Amino acid sequence: MSRYRKCAVRGCQDSVLVWHRFLINKYATRLMKFLENHQLQHHHNSWEKFAQLPPHNQKILM
Repeated sequence: MSRYRKCAVRGCQDSVLVWHRFLINKYATRLMKFLENHQLQHHHNSWEKFAQLPPHNQKILM
């Protein structure tokens, strides 16, 4: 019984990781485009937007 539960939890974690990776890729490309477009004029604003991302997204982009 406990072995089954462990397996189910791991499966759930895997799908969450895949979903996170998908979101991170999506936002990372969007953020990079945003930074390229506004590199000089709005440097400060882009960092504020970056700061609003969830922490795990920030870590990957650092």
